[in-house]
Amino acid sequence: MKNKINKYKKQIMTVADIILQTALLFGTSLVTFIFTKRKYNAESKSVELGNIESSLKVYVNIITDLETRVEKLQDKIGQLEIFIDKLKDENKGLKEKLTRVCKYPENPKCD
Repeated sequence: MKNKINKYKKQIMTVADIILQTALLFGTSLVTFIFTKRKYNAESKSVELGNIESSLKVYVNIITDLETRVEKLQDKIGQLEIFIDKLKDENKGLKEKLTRVCKYPENPKCD
């Protein structure tokens, strides 16, 4: 009888050891998972910040380039406005000249 009791105690201890080892395995796995997840999240945020900084640099370069282009176009518009004003003045002067010349009906240039 004592042998049977000792045999059952050994089996119970073996089952208890298996349960304990399994629990430790799962516990260790869970802790490892949590720390790995934290590390991954930290690395992801770091990479994300790096990507945002790179994108920001690209957009700053684009904006600077566009500002330069806008300034050049504004200068060109100013030059063209001056040229248009000169052409208007020249056109007005030519019209006045033509009006004076055409006052005389015998002038062949007015036909």
